[in-house]
Amino acid sequence: MQHNKPNVVVVLVDALRPDHLSCYGYGRPTGSRLNEFAEQSVLFTSAFSASSCTVSSIPSIITGLYPSLHRTGVDGNLTTLSADVPTIAEVLNRSGYCTVGFNTNPLVCGKHGYSRGYSCYYDLFPEKTNIKIPATIEYSWQGVTKRENVEFTQPYVCSGDLTKQVGAWLDANERQPFFMWLHYMDTHAPYLPRQPHFSRFSADKPKAEVVRFVRQLNSIYDVLHRDQDRISPLDRQLIMDCYDSEIAYFDSMFGRLLDCFQKHGLLENTLLIVTADHGEEFWEHQRWGHYVRMFDINLRVPLILRYPQLHSSNKILSQQVRNIDIFPTILEILNLNSDCRMSGVSLLPCIRDEYMAAPLPVVAEGGGVIQLLTKTNTDRMYALRTPEWKYIKNTTHPQSQLYDLQNDPQETSDLSAEPFADATMKALDRRLTDLLSSGGERKNSMPQQEMDSKIIAQLAQLGYA
Repeated sequence: MQHNKPNVVVVLVDALRPDHLSCYGYGRPTGSRLNEFAEQSVLFTSAFSASSCTVSSIPSIITGLYPSLHRTGVDGNLTTLSADVPTIAEVLNRSGYCTVGFNTNPLVCGKHGYSRGYSCYYDLFPEKTNIKIPATIEYSWQGVTKRENVEFTQPYVCSGDLTKQVGAWLDANERQPFFMWLHYMDTHAPYLPRQPHFSRFSADKPKAEVVRFVRQLNSIYDVLHRDQDRISPLDRQLIMDCYDSEIAYFDSMFGRLLDCFQKHGLLENTLLIVTADHGEEFWEHQRWGHYVRMFDINLRVPLILRYPQLHSSNKILSQQVRNIDIFPTILEILNLNSDCRMSGVSLLPCIRDEYMAAPLPVVAEGGGVIQLLTKTNTDRMYALRTPEWKYIKNTTHPQSQLYDLQNDPQETSDLSAEPFADATMKALDRRLTDLLSSGGERKNSMPQQEMDSKIIAQLAQLGYA
């Protein structure tokens, strides 16, 4: 059913790298439904997160602020959303929208303040830890096809179950305009070997090694979190095959989501945005995962926006943009005024090919918090990305890095020791300071709340330590 007000849906896919999506040029067929979606959308090729960590990136998306200003996920506050910072759900709720959130990541649950502003906020977590997902390995042995039953640990609610919940909600609520937040976790470790995609992506590996890998997958992830240097080059490739298979699985469920909106007659009056909270590293810089690191591989995210009334065909934009720009962009598309102070700006002029004064600088931050299980402090990190330079600063153990993005886009050569670098880094550091101070300092950040044992156990299975 159509409404005068457009619906707004944000699909957040945890740890989804854009360069592993077919619509961003990836060589593997990971996303046929995302491809179709992108053909009707505006696709940003250079979108970056305000952090490489969920705890500080998600607050930046929903507030439009740098982490230093929303004060969540940094500087002693690991997970508690600051109460004095307005969120997109609050603004749209006050503007007459029914606001609903479906969350599958325990870090951003309602108990931590993320349900604020929502008419309904569903934390979809497994009822118990150590849930086992049955699967079958199929292989040939002496000319005979063998099948072997195995089990994998899945510490999150998968996208198929989340999408079913969305369908049920739409059945009961389609008559009012809504803002919907969907947080999918399939592309977050531990990645499962989703079939039939995993078999297709691992077909170039020795079959016996693939079978051995699948049998040992649960123990491989245990080693990965404790001592990732012990993971062999072949197993690293197979882990990436699992990651790609999870993207393909999510893609099929995303297709069901689109079909569900189409069935309800909502798709043509819905602003639908697909993005991620951060990227994922696969040893490009000698590490795996998404720790507090400031390389592009950790910060670059997909950003795809579909709204037929705005633009009905594929449009690819290469301008550097940020996930802090999502909130103000939604407000301008909806023609809503807000007195919220934000670090981000609306991307509507960019989408309409109107003049934008200058390339948008990317500020990224993270750290300065205590790890949940090890109780160790994470280094406080900052980064400034311009189209020309990446400047990274560690203030816990004072050191800086400088990368020439025009000549070294993979960030392999740190130039901070070069004779010219000192002046360049000082100029970039001044600009970073100016950007972080331009929004004013939030004095009343929330203290870190105690987590219950069930949430800590779920986070441990997801690799948060």
